[in-house]
Amino acid sequence: MPETLLDRAGGCLAGLDAGKGGGAEDAFITAESIIDRGRVDGDDLCSRLAGEPGSNEGDTSLRGDGSLVRCIPVAIFHHAPTYLLVEDSRLCSRAAHVHADCQWSSAVINLVIAGLLSGADPLRALDGALALCSHRRDVAPAVLERARRAAFAEGSPEPPRTWASVLDTLEWSLRALLEQHSFAACLDIACEAGSGRPALLSVTGALAGAAFGLAALPERYRERPFADSDPETVARRIIAAAS
Repeated sequence: MPETLLDRAGGCLAGLDAGKGGGAEDAFITAESIIDRGRVDGDDLCSRLAGEPGSNEGDTSLRGDGSLVRCIPVAIFHHAPTYLLVEDSRLCSRAAHVHADCQWSSAVINLVIAGLLSGADPLRALDGALALCSHRRDVAPAVLERARRAAFAEGSPEPPRTWASVLDTLEWSLRALLEQHSFAACLDIACEAGSGRPALLSVTGALAGAAFGLAALPERYRERPFADSDPETVARRIIAAAS
């Protein structure tokens, strides 16, 4: 297992802790399910999360950004931007959030993380994610629009006054990643944009951790236990489950 991949994957998991109460516990559940089952098992995830697949379909009030946090271990399991990663990310999202915006936002974030794990810089990772998703006829158009806005918008747009949906977290976590060049600076941007919104900080922390690696994170993140173990050990077990 390449040490660079392990460092970046460990940084991704450790970065989840940036948003205390932002759904990182559900990410732990996803990681444990993948390790135990050796795949992304929708039924197992639903059982662990005590959800019923399909019960929330069409309810726009359920476009929660916790879906983005919960699905992040799926990116480490695949650790390469592929169509299978898209489908497994959407499957993981449907365990509790079946709205198309949740499914496709989770897929975009995971494709970016997988690109970062593969060694791409943030903009190239996002370009690759958009290229993969743009070919799909069933992609949620609003997701592509907000991800493109994060990469290509001119000027300095103001963050939303009211955090309305998963789309806001998608856009501003990507903005934070693209606009800064250190883990701490990414979190500063996200914290200011979302007034400390936990899920936004968790997603931004995971993206920045994947970009800069575990060794570049502050010590409190590197040593914090993740699911009763350290982030690097859990990352190793998730990656090993894919083989």
